[in-house]
Amino acid sequence: METPQNAAVAQAQGPAIDSDRSCVKCGYNLRGLAYTGNCPECGTAVQFSLRGILLQFADPEYLNKVLTGHSWVLNAILVSIVLMVVNVVAAVALKIQGAEVAISGLSIFISIWSFLGYLKLTEPDPMFTGTERPDSARQVVRIAAMVSIAANTLAVIVGGVALAGGGMGALPIVMISGALALLGYVAFAVQFFAMMNYTMWLARRVPDQWVVKRATTYRWLLPVLTTVGVLLIGLGPLIALVLYWNLLDRMRKHLKSIVATGAPADLPSVAG
Repeated sequence: METPQNAAVAQAQGPAIDSDRSCVKCGYNLRGLAYTGNCPECGTAVQFSLRGILLQFADPEYLNKVLTGHSWVLNAILVSIVLMVVNVVAAVALKIQGAEVAISGLSIFISIWSFLGYLKLTEPDPMFTGTERPDSARQVVRIAAMVSIAANTLAVIVGGVALAGGGMGALPIVMISGALALLGYVAFAVQFFAMMNYTMWLARRVPDQWVVKRATTYRWLLPVLTTVGVLLIGLGPLIALVLYWNLLDRMRKHLKSIVATGAPADLPSVAG
């Protein structure tokens, strides 16, 4: 809504914005302000908020948070890949007893690390404040990540209590642990599909059509590799993690380049 103050500014400084447009820095509605003016909330030039939705024109603070989130998630994935390899070597080749329990404990730490990364990675863009749908991919990723980390952590704790108790009396606790683990898997699946949609949304703001196409394919390919792939070749989950890492790493390179130079990274546009 145009306020008397905005109207006065517009009359004094020239033509005014006649539609709802949010400030890229703070999300303030710029309607009624002069094109040559500044946001009354944060002082950012109005023209800076009218350049479109490309990431190179987004708020630098927002870009840095999303970049940090990508880095945290990618590093957590790398450690997860290493743990998967160590688990196989310890259990199969070296036949070390108790290795799986120790790795499960480390997995909780990695899950928390990854969760914090997803929170930063899905930081709300001030440019879309007030216009974002409640069920947007960004929001779904956050909610599903919260449910997943809570359910999986509780499942490990309850499972540990069941093992410590032993005997048939521990059966109800085991069932609770299994239900929590199932909830965690469902939440993770929802998070994954939402993450692919969110990645496509970010990629269109680069723009990078390669990432858009790959994310579209990965929505069905990576779940197949994680489930059916483990039965056919055994390495399906590991391959899925590597592909997922490569996809997010390409987005990180774009974000890093935009933060440093103001332009996306010059990356090869591989078909597919």
